[in-house]
Amino acid sequence: TILVTFPLPKGEFSMQKIMYNIISKKIAQRIFNGIYPANQPLPSIRKLADEFHCNPNTMQRALKFLSNQNLIYSERTIGYYVSDNITIQDCKQNAALKSISIFLNTMHNLGFNDSEILSLLQDLNV
Repeated sequence: TILVTFPLPKGEFSMQKIMYNIISKKIAQRIFNGIYPANQPLPSIRKLADEFHCNPNTMQRALKFLSNQNLIYSERTIGYYVSDNITIQDCKQNAALKSISIFLNTMHNLGFNDSEILSLLQDLNV
């Protein structure tokens, strides 16, 4: 499983904001795992909203967020499409680097130094 981290929007925390963040992560994971292939259309907003049990406005916000991240793009009046493989790999690498950075910061906050972290990872055969 790939951990994708997207920051929650600034301002008030509402259930809608939390929902579209969760939905964005799940759709991004599907793109990264090839469930939604590069250069292919995503299911319609209504179909995705039904699948994720949310209203179409929430789904629209989730897709707009992914569009801003360049994972998908909109073809006017047609729908959303998954970006090309190069763009997906760039987004995937950025997500991985963010996840690694969060992991390393957490480990440093726990008092581990770099060599201790490396030793722990080697013990896990990572």
